[in-house]
Amino acid sequence: LVTALMDAYKSVTGDFLTEPMITAGATYARAFDGHVAFGMNFPGVPSSEHQINERINIPLWLQAAQIYREAFKRLCGTF
Repeated sequence: LVTALMDAYKSVTGDFLTEPMITAGATYARAFDGHVAFGMNFPGVPSSEHQINERINIPLWLQAAQIYREAFKRLCGTF
C-alpha cells in the first residue's frame, strides 16, 4: 500500500529522494487494520493546517489531485 502510494507521488512529482513520513497527528486510519493516512504535506513547504489563517497553495493542491488520481489508478490495478 505504502509502496503504491509513494510510487504515485514519485511518478507525478519526479521526487525520488523523499521518504514516507509518520506524523503524530491523529487520523481515522489508525482505527482500521491495513490503512494509512495519505495527505499532501510536501517536503520543504510549511503547513498551516489547524492554525489561524489555514490556507492552501493552489498549484500544490492541483498537484496533489494528480497524485491522488495516480494513486487510485495504482490501487485499483488500472495502471
